Amino acid sequence: MAPKIKSTKPTDPDDASAYTEDPLGLGYEPGDSDDETAPALQRSVRVTTREDVEEQIAQANAERIAASTEAAPTEVVDAAVAEVLRSAGSDSTVAAMIGQLQAEIKSLKNQTQTLTKRAADEDAQGEGGLPFMYYKRPSNGDAMSGWIISGSGGVGPVSGGRDVGSYSLLLGKGFKPLPRYGITGSPASHHGRPGHEYVVFFNNGGGKEVPASQVLALKWHINCPVPGTVFPQYEKALAAGEVQHFACDEGDCDFDLWFLRDDQTTAGACMAHLRAQHAYKHEEARAVLKEMGIFYRSSRVAEAVVAARRTQRQFLEAQDDEEVP
Repeated sequence: MAPKIKSTKPTDPDDASAYTEDPLGLGYEPGDSDDETAPALQRSVRVTTREDVEEQIAQANAERIAASTEAAPTEVVDAAVAEVLRSAGSDSTVAAMIGQLQAEIKSLKNQTQTLTKRAADEDAQGEGGLPFMYYKRPSNGDAMSGWIISGSGGVGPVSGGRDVGSYSLLLGKGFKPLPRYGITGSPASHHGRPGHEYVVFFNNGGGKEVPASQVLALKWHINCPVPGTVFPQYEKALAAGEVQHFACDEGDCDFDLWFLRDDQTTAGACMAHLRAQHAYKHEEARAVLKEMGIFYRSSRVAEAVVAARRTQRQFLEAQDDEEVP
């Protein structure tokens, strides 16, 4: 409510008594100083300080909050309650609303599970988009014959696609695909100790596919990426006495190799190490290998000559047997 304005009687301009030295009512009077025209503050007037202003502001805020609280219309609250009651209706309506909420919650749970599974599949697919898979190298008689490798061409669990070009190329070179042992990420996605890309392969029972030469060359019989993996082909070679181990004992040299008896390529690497790194002569190096129980043939040419003579001798003996009556 606006404050009432008190009406005052107009001042008569001809009345001299109506004129004062304080026309605005500020409480000034002539002072006792030399300048009698300077107004003096009446002692009855209180000086306003900063503390007074702050107290007045705080009091005004308190009065405003109290007034707004008291003026809160209860009819608004009553109208909201009435609206809720009208929306609820009878008990059957409430039950229907609860059923609808439960259906929505179930739908959200299903969507969450779908998104979680998709995220897991994308993680399994690898960082390169299309995953790698496992292959067996062709048996062509070299040192890596029949080894297990990982290469592009795996089927993505999300997209269902594969790198058809790489897959066809490896098949054309004689690589045998092994899809039953799972997929793995690209080389860029692997980290940790060497052989991390074979973890999925070993966990899916792929140890039986690994040839003994690969187990020995990568020293998986000592430190396998998945401890406890069994390699039947290695166990068979070990029982047959075909496993050889070269360990250089020159000073602090820690060069060592594991390989099969028929692997003359690795045996030749042992010979080359002794001659190049430790200045062994050819016969001295051969003597060291023989002492370690490592079979090393003299040369391919010499072996070919011996094999040819053996074949010729067997042929002549067969001819002599036919001529005997």
